Amino acid sequence: MEQKLKAVVANILSINAEDVTDDLGPDNNGNWDSLNHMNIITAVEKEFDIAMSMSDIQGIVDFATLKAVVTKLS
Repeated sequence: MEQKLKAVVANILSINAEDVTDDLGPDNNGNWDSLNHMNIITAVEKEFDIAMSMSDIQGIVDFATLKAVVTKLS
């Protein structure tokens, strides 16, 4: 699951999957802006066939919290 999630995030942020670490987020990657945040959410929901709540989406501040939400909903 984690590798697939890394691939989705890496594709949207135009980085290598091996560069996706738990602390990757908007604060340390200029490509992770508000638009790409929603692109990540949409792609992850589609890839994992899940639906995130607004509170889930707002709570995602880095890859680690994204991974936790996907794990919870999968």
